[in-house]
Amino acid sequence: MTTPLNADITFISAGTGSGKTHRLTELLQEELTVRAARPAGVIATTFTRKAAAELRERVRAHLLQQGRFALANAMGQARIGTVNSVCDQLVARFAFEAGLSVEQQVLEEARAALLLDKAIDAVLDEAQLDALLALVERLGLKNSWNGEQEEWKAALQTLVNQIRSNDIPLEQLDDFAKANAGALLAHFPSPADEDLDAALLQAIRVAMPEIEALAAAGDKKNTTAYLALVKDFKRELERKAAPWGTWIKLSKSAPEASLRVTIEPISALASRVAEHPGLHADLRGYLDLMFALAGRALVYYQAVKQEMGMLDFADQEHQLLGILDHPEVVAVLEDELDLLMVDEFQDTSPIQLALFLKLARFAKRVYWVGDIKQAIYGFRGSDTALMQSILAALPALGGRKEVLPASWRSRPELVKLVNAVFSHAFAGTLPPEEVALKPTRDDDLPGAVLANWLLGGKNIGEEGSALAAGVRRLVDSGYLIHDKVHKTMRPMRYGDIALLAASHERVKTWGAALSTQGVPVATARPGLLATPEVTLALACLRRLNDPGDTLASAEIVSLTDSADPEQWVADRLRYLATGAAQDSWREVAIDGHPAHPVLETLRKLRAALPVLAPREALATVMAACALPEKVLRWRSAHGAGADGARMRLANLEALLALAEQYEALCRSGQHAASVSGLILWLGEVAGQGQDLLAEPAIDAVKLMTHHAAKGLEWPVVVLTDLAKDIKDRLWSISAHTSAPFDAHQPLAARFIRYWPWPFGQQQKVAVADEIALTDAAAAFRAAAIEEEKRLLYVSMTRARDLLVLAVMISYP
Repeated sequence: MTTPLNADITFISAGTGSGKTHRLTELLQEELTVRAARPAGVIATTFTRKAAAELRERVRAHLLQQGRFALANAMGQARIGTVNSVCDQLVARFAFEAGLSVEQQVLEEARAALLLDKAIDAVLDEAQLDALLALVERLGLKNSWNGEQEEWKAALQTLVNQIRSNDIPLEQLDDFAKANAGALLAHFPSPADEDLDAALLQAIRVAMPEIEALAAAGDKKNTTAYLALVKDFKRELERKAAPWGTWIKLSKSAPEASLRVTIEPISALASRVAEHPGLHADLRGYLDLMFALAGRALVYYQAVKQEMGMLDFADQEHQLLGILDHPEVVAVLEDELDLLMVDEFQDTSPIQLALFLKLARFAKRVYWVGDIKQAIYGFRGSDTALMQSILAALPALGGRKEVLPASWRSRPELVKLVNAVFSHAFAGTLPPEEVALKPTRDDDLPGAVLANWLLGGKNIGEEGSALAAGVRRLVDSGYLIHDKVHKTMRPMRYGDIALLAASHERVKTWGAALSTQGVPVATARPGLLATPEVTLALACLRRLNDPGDTLASAEIVSLTDSADPEQWVADRLRYLATGAAQDSWREVAIDGHPAHPVLETLRKLRAALPVLAPREALATVMAACALPEKVLRWRSAHGAGADGARMRLANLEALLALAEQYEALCRSGQHAASVSGLILWLGEVAGQGQDLLAEPAIDAVKLMTHHAAKGLEWPVVVLTDLAKDIKDRLWSISAHTSAPFDAHQPLAARFIRYWPWPFGQQQKVAVADEIALTDAAAAFRAAAIEEEKRLLYVSMTRARDLLVLAVMISYP
């Protein structure tokens, strides 16, 4: 039986567009002005820094309007911020009691990820790496589905993250490995007594002469392909290196019909792969090694951070979890903490939930605000099942629930559509009042609220062209939308549209298709360093840093003067013929060769370089060389309009932001920043595809994934990839509670489950089909379907005026 927390807890169910931010602001104002909560006694966590700043400023503005100047001035004492920032403040506040340094050096997230990656590499000695790679090869875990990273390495990083977000003691990892292997192999047949390798090799030797003879005499492609497969498999099997997926492929492959009887023993033996003792041993060995490596990597990572005198966000959460049990800290917080507010409660990680429950014991009033229908970040470590458990236990904890009933965002017809769809979809998990909202908008727009586009094509390129044509026709139609800023109706523009896709790859595909059709597009995509304006800025920085970088000089002359290569190459050759110093071309005036104003400016700035920080050097170059003015002059030459000009200026600002990020990483890593280091680091960023183009406020269609759209809204939303396959996490890594849920100990009995798929690219496998019929598989499938429902809810509720369902129909 769950006992009360002795806390005044209210969970506010805030559906999309129901005025959550307004309600949060209203509650905080009431607590401060009516219930006499002290600003210094307020803790409020939000999902983003922007949301935190908005909440603080809204409350401060309201207090000023009421003439409560002292309270308004004291709002700076309230701990309002992201979970990470609030943890940072509380750890610093109680560092003395916990025996920690008061000056906490926190690793930037990117730097922490890099150090963790290096820790994984460091704990793998050569013998272990060889053993692991051999296992990975046989189990078909070398490459991930998207090709971005080796699957085993991505899995190892996920294991590490799950261990930390669930606060798992490292001594439990060995038991986890064995429990996972045992649970998985319980569905496999018992290991065969006979030597399947030897039997299969013998069957191949017997059949090979006849297969080779027919392959040589005939022209059947299937026989030739089968012969090649058998030869490769035989070679790998003799080396004990044959992937288990190749056994499956061999069992399903066949040559021409006349050989079917000949190859029957091969197929029959290969199909018994699930009985192979080697497969069983590989699965056990792989899981043992992966969980052990995850534990050792964390120990090494912790040691590196301690040596550096630093910690990361997960360390802060773990430290705070322990600090909140300290008697002196408990006494202080029971006296000081008047109000605890948690926004986006449904996206809380397991360890954060434990923190919020501990803090709730001390607070006089607690508000958790969220919407379980928008819990879509399971892939980031949040656990919807855990959140549903705590909400189910809320009455027993002495808490209550409040539902925000109205929708203030969308047209009434759209609200009714969403109500109809999702009242049915969530009928088994949520009561109707937490799904259906009452429409409140009274503006009378004439157009339809729902459009169904059937986009045909023989391939993805033609489908993309059809999608782009649909967007153009929609804008050209003059469809009227409600301008939220000016409170009037007006014809829609490209900037009123958001197009949502299933993946980042799909975003790139649709973006290219729209751009080809002349539809302006705004999306977070790499390529910043390849833009002309950033190329020019970096050429100036390189020339400032290295007077011998003549390639930078050529780029500067070409881009600032819009000069063809023939012009400046000819001038360069004439200059060299004079015998003048090679490095000084156009930097100083020489007979017949005037100094270039930008190169001359850089020469004069070079003396100040030793005292300039990298970002400062970059900003100085941009200002002294008047780069913004120069790139704006490209407007007519390059045929770009005002939006193009804004994009160029925004890209220069994005480059400065990257320079700031580089300096922050240097501070975090406690090593010196330099212009040379910045230039090299920028090259690495571009190589990793992390040099994202700026996204200024221009009239362009916004492209992003369905997940990335959470928290945003647009007049018109186009949904694509609605028919994609649903993938569950049966053959993946996840965490769950392996015992009845205890609201007082939410991290108790947490278990990390990992079943690796051992058959590579092969999908139709008999033993896997049997596993798919189990209760465990059904539970994972049901969870995946529920998550897809929630994602669809998020996507459909982004639209204010028009929702477009873009359905792709492939032509033969």
